[in-house]
Amino acid sequence: MNAVGRTCGAVAHIDNIHGSDAVAALQTLRDGKTPPEFDEGMVEMIASALFARENKSTHVADVTLQIDSPAGKQTIQSRFFEKAAVELRQELIHEWIESHRALLAGNDISIALTGFKRWKLPAPLELHRLGRISGYPIPEVFGPTENQQAISTFAEGDIVGCIEIFRRILADKDDPFARNNMAFCQILTGDVAAGLANAAKALAEYYQPLFELNKGIAEFLQGSVGAAKKSLRNALQQLRDSEREFDAEASYVLVLEPGEQKVNSHGGLPVDAGILLNLWRMGEMTRGELETELAKLYPEKAQSWLATFTAPE
Repeated sequence: MNAVGRTCGAVAHIDNIHGSDAVAALQTLRDGKTPPEFDEGMVEMIASALFARENKSTHVADVTLQIDSPAGKQTIQSRFFEKAAVELRQELIHEWIESHRALLAGNDISIALTGFKRWKLPAPLELHRLGRISGYPIPEVFGPTENQQAISTFAEGDIVGCIEIFRRILADKDDPFARNNMAFCQILTGDVAAGLANAAKALAEYYQPLFELNKGIAEFLQGSVGAAKKSLRNALQQLRDSEREFDAEASYVLVLEPGEQKVNSHGGLPVDAGILLNLWRMGEMTRGELETELAKLYPEKAQSWLATFTAPE
């Protein structure tokens, strides 16, 4: 295969490519469609992207050769990497086979080219999408994941752009965390009905107290006060259940604005603290009860939060 690669002008090659599902999935994405979940070929896809990044290759060709020899018949599929400005061409492989046919025949060997597919390697976003669909982690050298991009977009104040990223994530593959994050953004932008539907669906797929907090806030904004308080109380109980061991940390938490049917997002606020603040804003507890509960959970931060979120009872 080294001789074939040199003839074609390839910078290098990988032997023993296993299947083409990853390449087919990449083409499906480029066609604007959603590929089914897959596994086959993703390891080679990631390895190819890493090699191409180091050698500045943008295209590869997957070549399939049928080899007959005294040892038997075998099929070999290899991936050849293009040099810059040197396109891999099928006819060059045919020419190599023809020029070596007599030499190979003298050793009872014959080679036939049975497959040739030249394609463009994935861009970082495409690679991240393939990795998420297939369940393979993508190396950090390819930049932030889509979830990380969404959080950065949110931090920059582009909530609509953040929703679009989560919408794309969910179109590729359903994920309760992404769905909850989209619900969070929808509630924040005033699309409460859609936010409630997505928070409820995320909860049905996978329970997290943060999901139920978002569901409860949406219920409250839609006038279902009793249901909202029940959701928040249950989320708080789940966090306090020592057997469940839920994480109280969150990048952002929604908190109801005082005296208004609207919410705002706050960073650096644990989920249980956010639940307590929202229960207070819903009239479910007094300020004194809120202060007591926050002081139990976060004695060093309680007073700062109370000063930030203080509103008339």
